Amino acid sequence: MTGSIHSLLTAYLQCQRDLGVDEFVFERGSDVRKGLLDVGKATGQPRVAAAQVSRGGGYGEYDGGGAGGYDMRRQASEKPAAAGASPFSKLSKIRTVDALGAERYERPVLDSAPPVSSIKREKLAELYRDVIKCGNCALSANRAKVVFGSGSADGTLFVIGDAPTPQDEAAGLAFQGEAGQLFGNMLNKMALDLKKNVFATYIQKCRDVNSSDGDGFDKEYAGICKSILDKQMDIIEPKALLIFGQPSANFLLENDSDIEQLRAANHSYREKPVIVTYSLSLLLTETQYRYGAWDDLKKVMNLG
Repeated sequence: MTGSIHSLLTAYLQCQRDLGVDEFVFERGSDVRKGLLDVGKATGQPRVAAAQVSRGGGYGEYDGGGAGGYDMRRQASEKPAAAGASPFSKLSKIRTVDALGAERYERPVLDSAPPVSSIKREKLAELYRDVIKCGNCALSANRAKVVFGSGSADGTLFVIGDAPTPQDEAAGLAFQGEAGQLFGNMLNKMALDLKKNVFATYIQKCRDVNSSDGDGFDKEYAGICKSILDKQMDIIEPKALLIFGQPSANFLLENDSDIEQLRAANHSYREKPVIVTYSLSLLLTETQYRYGAWDDLKKVMNLG
């Protein structure tokens, strides 16, 4: 038993020494002091003398020990504790909370406000939840999905087309199918990412299944959806707009100019610079127009 006590005390004191504590206090009646005395008597190597630890308030210093145990020798240079003084007053390594300057480490007050991008995403999500319930025109009766738009809520470029295609409606996303592939290639050449830099949508949010001209764009329906488009811009706050096709550009810019006039002129919408280029459907079928479209895209990149 004494051997195990000795081992425990040895391990404890060695641990304290490793932690930088080299002074110990044992008050009268302390179990630790009794243990040290008992170990000394049992081993026959009383490296810890009774007189050295029996006085209440006495202290000693660990000398590194050896196989024999611990020398708790009183240091001659130290004065005995004053009468009535707390034995803990001699432990210079023990300091109060104030002495440690703990007040400097108070928990900082964190800003609980969410990032701006998170606020924008939530506002867009709220607008989307309202839009999918829209029943303001006849298209709502036959639609499969509302094509709200896709991309980044932090988009610096806001891309606008006229109306959804069957592929768009099936996916519920703008610019799908072959037109979407061409659009993706154009963004790559501009070093833009739909998920980071761009938000793409249509003026008209629902497909017109009864459209006679094939593109499904109708000024009446577009007029009903225009307020949604404006709200999207207000939330995203893009730096510039890119409009594909003459019908959507005529509608938003409120003019009847042809596509070449639209491409050549400077425009703005809601105080944002606007670049107009050919529709994706035209660029798919008449590839010679892609050279001019690239010139238009370079104007967008020059806007910074």
